[in-house]
Amino acid sequence: MPSSLHLNPFVEGPTEGSQTQTTPTQFTQQLLANGVPSLEASDAKEGYSALRVEHTWISMEVNVYEQQLVMDYRLRFEREINPLVDRLRKLKDEQEFLTREMRATQDRNMLLQARLVKHGVDIPSVVLPPDYY
Repeated sequence: MPSSLHLNPFVEGPTEGSQTQTTPTQFTQQLLANGVPSLEASDAKEGYSALRVEHTWISMEVNVYEQQLVMDYRLRFEREINPLVDRLRKLKDEQEFLTREMRATQDRNMLLQARLVKHGVDIPSVVLPPDYY
């Protein structure tokens, strides 16, 4: 193999030990002319091992990133949505209390109306439309 042939196709200028400049296009042409250098089994194993290590690190980084996203969403939920849920619960409790009070008041008014009628005093009752409640 000629000494001007670089093994790195991304090297634009001369590397240590070479006297000529080789561009990526020239490198490709030289590879086609001279043939592709063969990789030894140990080089392939080292490359595969390096890729596995890199894949493992990337997987770990992705897992950390996903965990951070989950934590961010959980914190957002706790900060923004939990107060709204608490407020909704309070409003529902208040609505139930007011409904019970309204029914109790209606019952008392009906008893008072019945007593007044019993004693001969008839006070016309106000009939509210069902939409009022």
